[in-house]
Amino acid sequence: MHRVGAVLTILIGGFLALSGLERAVLGRISATWPSTQGTVLASEVEAEMVADASSVTSGGQKVEYRPRITYIYTVAGRVLTNNQYSVDELTYSQHSAHAVVRNHRPGSKVTVHYRRGQPDQAVLVVGSSVRAWLLAGAGGYAVVWGMNRLLSKKRSGDPEPDADQS
Repeated sequence: MHRVGAVLTILIGGFLALSGLERAVLGRISATWPSTQGTVLASEVEAEMVADASSVTSGGQKVEYRPRITYIYTVAGRVLTNNQYSVDELTYSQHSAHAVVRNHRPGSKVTVHYRRGQPDQAVLVVGSSVRAWLLAGAGGYAVVWGMNRLLSKKRSGDPEPDADQS
């Protein structure tokens, strides 16, 4: 039975590692994207109720907050609109999300960083977050741990006990 757990740990860890690594690398690359001036059209805090197993007092749910800044910008004569604030679309505390929105009022000028060749992919904040690297590291650790569990059982040659044996 522990083999199934090890395989699941490897699969989930692999997904987390790849997801975190993709965010981290894209964040690093975004720091080299060209930029242009844009104008904020709208800004609001987006709140979403999500499942949270660690939050027993609130019925297993919590609220995640994201600043939603809608901006307009022009690249090579094309007028584009976007609302992605950062590459990894982090969640914020309620206070931090409102602070971001206060700093991006409608009509204010912003620097828009866009992907070369794909100017419709744009962000206001470039770079990778510590969370992306932590996600990649935790996922990598889970893969290594799962592989170690799987291989150590094979090396020892111990047969797995049957469920009906005591």
